Formats: sequence, structure tokens, C-alpha cells
Amino acid sequence: MAARNAKKRAKFAAPEPASEPQGIAVDEWVPNYGRRCEVCGETPCVTGVRNGAVVYDGSLCGVCTWGDTALADPGRW
Repeated sequence: MAARNAKKRAKFAAPEPASEPQGIAVDEWVPNYGRRCEVCGETPCVTGVRNGAVVYDGSLCGVCTWGDTALADPGRW
């Protein structure tokens, strides 16, 4: 019975910290103007690059990824 409750708690666990979507380490955040945010429809979406390779190709804009309206400008990522 306890295992079933643990699964339910895990399902509703708090999301990862805003600074690292899904706990992925990146060298820099770059804007992807070719994609619109799935939540609000704005551009650009957030892409994470590490060692010159894309490690996070997000489907959310900066505001929706980090939850801060000041991050609408990619220069602040």
C-alpha cells in the first residue's frame, strides 16, 4: 500500500529548479526564434547548449520556462 502512495506523491512532486529545466547542466542558453512557446505562443523558445551541442531543445519561452516576466528578453538568460 505504501508503494502505491509513493507513486502518487512522485507524480505530483515539485518541478525541478527554474535555473536548470529538467536538471540539465548547460554552458549557455540561446534563443530559438524558429519555434513558438507551447503555452503562450511567444518567441523565442529556450535552447540549452553544452560543449557546442544542443542538450535542451525547449518548447517554452523564457518567461514560461523560468516563470519571470523579466526573462522575455533573451539577453537576460
